[in-house]
Amino acid sequence: MNLSVDCGNTRIKFGVFNNRELIEHGTSDYEDGMRVLTGLKEKYSISQVIISDVSGKLDDWLFSAKDSLIWLDHSVGLPIENNYKTPKTLGNDRIAGVVGGYAKFPGKNVLVIDAGTCITYDFLDAEGKYIGGAISPGIEMRLKAMHTFTGKLPLVSFEKKIPLIGTNTVECLQAGAINGTIAEIEQTIVRYKDAFADLEVVLTGGDLDFLADALKSNIFADSFIVLKGLNEILLYNTH
Repeated sequence: MNLSVDCGNTRIKFGVFNNRELIEHGTSDYEDGMRVLTGLKEKYSISQVIISDVSGKLDDWLFSAKDSLIWLDHSVGLPIENNYKTPKTLGNDRIAGVVGGYAKFPGKNVLVIDAGTCITYDFLDAEGKYIGGAISPGIEMRLKAMHTFTGKLPLVSFEKKIPLIGTNTVECLQAGAINGTIAEIEQTIVRYKDAFADLEVVLTGGDLDFLADALKSNIFADSFIVLKGLNEILLYNTH
């Protein structure tokens, strides 16, 4: 059994795999994370673990079998060709998402969109070469930025039902941030499809459920693409 662990800024996501079959998944905060992950390791007799830790909060003493533990960084082998010009600055979640997209759609151009705190766009060509992409603010970040960097605009919450035309300041802020995000993603997909034939689009991230319903483009929605990508990297380095 394999365990993939994706440590974000505030939460830990995990997935237990039997080869490539995802058999259990979940999330945890850091306060309870050590207990949850240790319990999973014992429950499934985990033999191999891969960890992507962007937070720096997870200690390596959690897992006793050091020889079966992979800490993902730029030096770890990948089943794709990484042509990013600054690989040391490339987020682990981004590269894992791309590998997950590659495993799902081998031999195709793939755009992976991860919509969370930031929205990341990552492109892999049909030859399995990762080129790069883009990073922009997520919905919550846009709402917070308009409050933080102005004198009087309020901090408003993310509401899923937003009109095209706001009729008060709160609605206008929400409409701008949310409808603007949808328009950005839609237009990015259009431009990639114009540039690359036979393009598959994978959507993931914290805002997946909302955006999957809001977007008009044909996309493949997968909440677990990063965990699956981590598992693919683990398999690549242990087989």
